Amino acid sequence: MSLAPSLTLLTKFSKMEECTSPSLSIASMRSSSMGLPTSLLRLIKKRIPGDRVMRRIYLREGGESTIDEVVDALRKGKLIIYPTDTVYGLGADAENIDAVRRVYEVKGRPEEKRLTIAVSDIDMAERYAVVDEISRRLMEKFLPGKVTFILKKTSRVPDIVNPEAIGIRIPNIPIILRIIREFGGAITATSANKSGSPPKLDPEEAAMEIEADLLLDYGRLPPSRPSTIVDLTRGEPVLVREGDVPFSLVMKEYLRIRSPLA
Repeated sequence: MSLAPSLTLLTKFSKMEECTSPSLSIASMRSSSMGLPTSLLRLIKKRIPGDRVMRRIYLREGGESTIDEVVDALRKGKLIIYPTDTVYGLGADAENIDAVRRVYEVKGRPEEKRLTIAVSDIDMAERYAVVDEISRRLMEKFLPGKVTFILKKTSRVPDIVNPEAIGIRIPNIPIILRIIREFGGAITATSANKSGSPPKLDPEEAAMEIEADLLLDYGRLPPSRPSTIVDLTRGEPVLVREGDVPFSLVMKEYLRIRSPLA
């Protein structure tokens, strides 16, 4: 059997809720004579450890019930794969230590490599970071958008996320910002891929690599560089990583804000 039919079958499994009947569990399928090819069973085993099946939600078709379901999952400490304006991200309640620990585990990421968070707006960002006047005006200029601003954190951020500073993202995907707003707090904003693996633009590829509870399918994302990371904890902005937004634009806005005529 070719790989394409196998992936079609796997996609059908991905739309199922968690199997509760022994006769329908993935484990029983593996041991039965359903005629599934060995290659498909390997894909299922890789994607669905134990008997867990990832729930898939098509965001472009979703309404209020979709938002409610995602918010409920986050409140229960579950992990979501979700679209951003750069790549697919891996989200969990940023204040739930157990959920954050699971983010590190499924990514195979050492805890020394700290996480960033996504918030719905600057007011929410102020719960997690120290936002002075210059930082606020820079954030108002570039967010929502493809910039991560590093700021000094507040005590609300668990040390497992970051012990000293925190990276703030406000991705320019309106339905994701609404989900975060309805959830009422920050979620993790790391990319949905194994540590060392390339970030994912395709939801299927992200779901094959990362063991989450919900896949928020927004379709394949357009090619994009990662977010530009700017450190605002050292006085004037310091470039950490150049991305889609040129750092020169950030510095130009910073100098404009600092100007006596601003």
